[in-house]
Amino acid sequence: MLIKIIGCGVIVASSAKIGWDVAQGYAARVREIRAFQSGLGILRNEISFHNTVLSDALKSASNVRNKQVAQMFQRASDRLAAVSNMTAAEAWSEALSACKPILSIKKDETEVLLEFGSQLGTGTIDDTLCTIQNAEEKLKLCERASADEERRYAKLYRS
Repeated sequence: MLIKIIGCGVIVASSAKIGWDVAQGYAARVREIRAFQSGLGILRNEISFHNTVLSDALKSASNVRNKQVAQMFQRASDRLAAVSNMTAAEAWSEALSACKPILSIKKDETEVLLEFGSQLGTGTIDDTLCTIQNAEEKLKLCERASADEERRYAKLYRS
């Protein structure tokens, strides 16, 4: 009888832990989207006000609080600086692919970031700034949707 009670307790505790982990994933997704927006804002400021080289601007953008997002910006910066014939789009794509397993973002955010990366460094400074602003606006929409999902489902998984 005691073994059955202990078994039930283990099942309830492990189910609660799984629920908390899923709920944390929703919260992490919102935090990462905000961190990407912050990083893009830093990137925009570095390019527009300081006329910083793209690899250095990406390195500055890696100063965001979220360490997974910071790692993504840092990896893109390192790849762009290390390989002389690599385009910014290739460096960004490689960094996103490498960091995707540690990120909580979903398909919509990944598509926005890939689209942003494909246009990164392909035109003038004004084109790049426009691309960054576009990505920020799209990420803001993704953030709203993600925050709504978190509000809706996080309580469900925690209970």
